[in-house]
Amino acid sequence: MLVLAFKGPTKPLVVAVIDTGYSPIKTGTKARLCKMGHADFTSPTPNFNQVPPDNLNHGSQIVHIINDELVAKGLNDFCIVVIKFTDIRNGYVAGSALK
Repeated sequence: MLVLAFKGPTKPLVVAVIDTGYSPIKTGTKARLCKMGHADFTSPTPNFNQVPPDNLNHGSQIVHIINDELVAKGLNDFCIVVIKFTDIRNGYVAGSALK
């Protein structure tokens, strides 16, 4: 897992979560996902701009932890970009699509 946050001269704060993807989970809150910028590097051809599904449920948990912590700290102008870099279930591990 890798988490990066970028804040340029304009809003919102963009947080990139590099993990296993994202799938909605029942946490009581809705993750603030960016409208674009998502990527999936776990298939033979990388896919961009669609939220990549999380088959392991790890990335989803991380997205919600970060989302909830930012909201709890009063930060409301942010969005999260999901970058899927590993997925054991389909045989791609840690960027096999980048070879």
